[in-house]
Amino acid sequence: MQRCFSIIVVVVFSTFSISCGTEKDSTTPESAKSTFRYVNGPEPRTIDPALLTDSYGAYIAQNIFEGLVVWNSSGDNVEPGIAQSWSVSADGLSWTFELRAEARWSNGEKVTAADFVNSWRRVLNPDTNSDYASLLFPIRGARDLYSGNLADPSKVGIRAEGDRVLVVELERPEPDFLFLAATAVYLPVNARSLKRSGWEWTRPGNIVCNGPFLLTQWIPEDRFVLEANPYYWDRASVKLDEVIAYSAEDAERVLELWNTGSIDWSGPATDSLFGDNVRNLESFDDFHRTNFLGTWALLIRVDEEPLSNKHLRQALSLALDRDSIAASVGPGTEPAYSLVPKGLPGYEPSFLPKRSVERAKRMWKEHNGPSSFEVAVDRRSLSHFAVQQVVDQWSEVLGVNVTLFEREWRLHTGALSEGAFQVGRWAWAGDYLAPDNFLSVFSSDSGLNNARYNNMGFDRLLDAAARAPDRNTRYSSLRDAEEVLLADLPVIPVFHLTSSYLLHDRVLGFEHNLLNYHPLKELNVQ
Repeated sequence: MQRCFSIIVVVVFSTFSISCGTEKDSTTPESAKSTFRYVNGPEPRTIDPALLTDSYGAYIAQNIFEGLVVWNSSGDNVEPGIAQSWSVSADGLSWTFELRAEARWSNGEKVTAADFVNSWRRVLNPDTNSDYASLLFPIRGARDLYSGNLADPSKVGIRAEGDRVLVVELERPEPDFLFLAATAVYLPVNARSLKRSGWEWTRPGNIVCNGPFLLTQWIPEDRFVLEANPYYWDRASVKLDEVIAYSAEDAERVLELWNTGSIDWSGPATDSLFGDNVRNLESFDDFHRTNFLGTWALLIRVDEEPLSNKHLRQALSLALDRDSIAASVGPGTEPAYSLVPKGLPGYEPSFLPKRSVERAKRMWKEHNGPSSFEVAVDRRSLSHFAVQQVVDQWSEVLGVNVTLFEREWRLHTGALSEGAFQVGRWAWAGDYLAPDNFLSVFSSDSGLNNARYNNMGFDRLLDAAARAPDRNTRYSSLRDAEEVLLADLPVIPVFHLTSSYLLHDRVLGFEHNLLNYHPLKELNVQ
């Protein structure tokens, strides 16, 4: 096996650092600092836990804030975070979390149960417009508060019993509640910082953190700089002094940073390396490719003509040669005939029919398919590359004129959220290891349902899954729900994502996992 050699250059940056609610420790000489550098991905839209919609902002947030529980480095279970212990009632409806007495915000204040109550109520406040609020819907009254059917937030099943006890009451037993509690939308925020700084509360100098790291710099479109939080309850276990997270959208920039020795990891963005980049790197020791819980797809506005007809959406799916697209994306990429990726223990996805050019042509003609429509796509390399192949196949098979509308990644994701598209490039990465994390996106009351899909039968199956007495029954209902979704096709899966990345062998504590989540607290460099 070969090693992917890097040319090391020394670059001196002139930067302005602002402390995050505490004074910067100047006792550690720069030369002695343990610094980890990586590419975080495109510039995130926000790092506010209540407003997050992308994994790039979530990764920063989950390393500067800490929830009740956190993912372990293997990405297959959770472990205590701010909650040192918890218990659940015999009927599965009431969870009681005991918070750590030593948990502090970065300004020295205690982290209390009221911080979680206030943060979760903020997520559920309709005025916050939190797309991810649906992850809190298992909590009693949460759905009603978010939808405006409940005016009094104190009626929601979240309460503080003193500073250190948080009680959460659920609508029904939820076996994955701890997984939900590990997601970014459940992170606490400091109410005083939020009130003082308003929409700028996440900027360095304003933000108050409670996680293992502090945000000390944020240079838009360039980098985040994090430093170890001296007030963090488990500071002794944090091995890194500093983390530099570069913002970069394209493979060219990622490889430039790698080849100049500027980064130790090409980062969590699973689409930064693809195609020939992957083929050229496969033989190097520093290159890794692992399975990943994610699906790349095309999202369709189903409430607008001309693609409100599901038969036309079925024709678009039937016209695709997913095998060739997946092969061109890179070795190991699997064509997606299901929305939920394979590999979740106990769950067998429903599958789409294979390609049929003749059937696609016939359906397009019988249902008066349009002569043209538009596909919205972000400007990242893989997005453009894959969408172009999809468009070429649709044009060839269906004779349709497809116009590409390209925009910056943040503008594209914002436009999807606002419904400003006909067909849009979309992808979903699992937040936790369960199929409903993919399927519940398309429930009629989900803030993430950008396709505007509304099928009461689908909703009922999701509800039946939530009420199921055991996991087998639950997964059976979810499989039926996926079958309904794949018949209606508000989303057309194209290929499942893999995680292809470069990792320097000086990095310690890094574990490959299905969620592609790597807590910075667990990492070190030698």
